[in-house]
Formats: sequence, C-alpha cells, structure tokens
Amino acid sequence: MASAPNHPLSSYADPASGAPVFRLSARPQFSPLDVNVAFLARSGWNQSVDRLRFHFDRASDAGSEHPLAQAFCRSAPHLLIRRLDYDGDRFASVHAVADGEVVVLSNDADFAKAIFQGIFLECPPSFHTSEDFEFSEAWLDDQETKAFFAGILAGRKGGTHLTIFRTTFNNLLTRPKGRLTSPTTGPALQ
Repeated sequence: MASAPNHPLSSYADPASGAPVFRLSARPQFSPLDVNVAFLARSGWNQSVDRLRFHFDRASDAGSEHPLAQAFCRSAPHLLIRRLDYDGDRFASVHAVADGEVVVLSNDADFAKAIFQGIFLECPPSFHTSEDFEFSEAWLDDQETKAFFAGILAGRKGGTHLTIFRTTFNNLLTRPKGRLTSPTTGPALQ
C-alpha cells in the first residue's frame, strides 16, 4: 500500500476546526467474520487504554447526558475495537457492525489499513484475503464524523480533550440540521 497522510492526534482536540478523519469501510463477501485476537496481543495491546467491546441496543442509555453515549445509542449493534499507539501518535476505532460492515476511523490511513489487515485478514481458520471484501476509503471532514472520532479519542486521553469534545458535540446535537449520526448509520459517513 502506498504511504498515506496522517494527522497528529492533538489536531482533534477541537473537532470543529480539527483535521479530517480517515474512514475505511469493508464489507465481507462471507460469514462469519473472524477476529484475530492474537494479533491484538502481539501488536502491543494495552488493557489500560485499548478496548474490545460489544455495543448493543440499550434504550435505557437514550437518556444519558454524555454525548458519546447518545451517539452510540443511535448506532447499530457492533463490536468496537479501539487501539491507541502513543509512540506513533496514531489511533484507530474499528466498528464491526452486525450487518457485516466493518468501519475503521483513524488519524492515519496506513495505521487504519494495518489494523484492519491484522484483525481480519489471513486469520485462522478461514485465512480470508482482501479479495474477499469490498472496500471504500476516504478522508472525511464533516463536523459529525470529526466530533464522533474526537469523542472516542477523548475517552482514551481524558482531560482537556474531553471538555472541548463535550462542548462541540453538544453544539452538534442541538443544531437544527437534524439528529447526529454514527459512523455506521449516518449519511455523512456512508
């Protein structure tokens, strides 16, 4: 793969003026989709900052005041894998949705592709290759995508990033334009 641009994680502190977010979308032409957990362990998984979670429908979270909880409440059930590489200043958020779509959001295109490849390709027992997926990729610069990405990142980094994110995200939620979308269901992200 050719070298792709990246943006420092600090450029996402204010999603309203921050850098664009790389979005890799992949749809497998098979089922089930295997997850290479051994890759996560080999690649420097840090349980204090990295996450492997399953988000499911929870109507009770709809009343949460936390803006990121509100966004996840509107998203389809999915497996979330968040990976932060402090030394490389890279972050990726992988969303494997129940309908089969896999979405990777990142500040670094090469990191997003490497994470996808390590987690989903050449993995036992099926050893699927990139030919078994339909791919699309783009750098997205819309406010909703940047706020969603900054929110996931802020949850990892805490502090000032979280305060700025909450203000920006709440402003997006109250916009007359409509409801905020998620990386798996939103028209701005498809």
